[in-house]
Amino acid sequence: MKLFGEIRMSITVLNIDIQQIEKNNADELILAENNSTPIEINFAVENLVNEISKAKLSKSKGFGSFNDDSTFQSGVDHYLNQKIAFSQFAEVEAEHLLDEMCKYPFAEAGTLVFTHYQTLSTEYIMVALIPAAIGIKLNSEHSLNPIDYLDIASITLAAEVNLSDYRINQKSRCVSFMKTRSGSRVKDFFLDFLEVEFFDSKQKNRELIHAIDNFIRDDGMDKDTANSSYKIVKDMCSEAFSEGDEVSVLEISDSLPDTGGRTFSEFTQEQNFDLDDTIPVEKSVICNLTKFKGSGGGVNVTFDRQLLDERVFYDAETDTLTIKGTPPNLRDQLSRA
Repeated sequence: MKLFGEIRMSITVLNIDIQQIEKNNADELILAENNSTPIEINFAVENLVNEISKAKLSKSKGFGSFNDDSTFQSGVDHYLNQKIAFSQFAEVEAEHLLDEMCKYPFAEAGTLVFTHYQTLSTEYIMVALIPAAIGIKLNSEHSLNPIDYLDIASITLAAEVNLSDYRINQKSRCVSFMKTRSGSRVKDFFLDFLEVEFFDSKQKNRELIHAIDNFIRDDGMDKDTANSSYKIVKDMCSEAFSEGDEVSVLEISDSLPDTGGRTFSEFTQEQNFDLDDTIPVEKSVICNLTKFKGSGGGVNVTFDRQLLDERVFYDAETDTLTIKGTPPNLRDQLSRA
């Protein structure tokens, strides 16, 4: 399932609508009066959509499926069924978003972009709120003048619906959205607008790792085979992430040895692990397949899994970690200390 994919170099914009959210004299958010003239789709428009797409790809992602009573989903359906024009869909949803934004004191003005576009064989509907920024321009008379510009790199509110998946299964995790440092406030705010049920992909990734740990331990794999198996899964997850795909549990199963007489898929079913057929990859979690890491009490430790019992030794009884052969830069600091 393609959600957020690789940086898209070839985008075809099918429809686009741009609206401005401003603050009035009472510091209230309002929709600026919109020019009814359709926007001409040209290189600048396609470049704008491509830049928004790249900005989304550079940040953490959340996933979800539409609630049964999602009005945003209804708007998508009406547009896809040609009951309304794209401009009507955008106008209604802009009002809808504004209503949600007004409930939160941290909501800011910006440029609201709705677009229906295609990359390769996959279609998307995307909505993004681009904040404004002020820059400086040097004119021909060598004087500096302030200019307003779209600060695409600072986008915190953006989501897209994978229409190709949605047409196959309306209950699929076809909605993807940006997660930001602002925490759950922004996530909840945008989920309220999209009316989707949040899918906890990090928890699903942890469950996948837990299942792999148990499978390897239950099969009694030797250390080399175990490390190789962890690396296989890590590489498959990394490849899926880079291509914008979810990793397939069945494909993982086919790639792992079944020395215990059963495959990984059979093992997870027998042990009642709650794994979906495919799982969105969280790189921050999946890296734990080949590394041990932890922090607390002023200590931060990270080392490759294959070094355990070779250069790094752990004594559970005394809760002691012994490292043989410290990194040169650390050894230098310790010597000088």
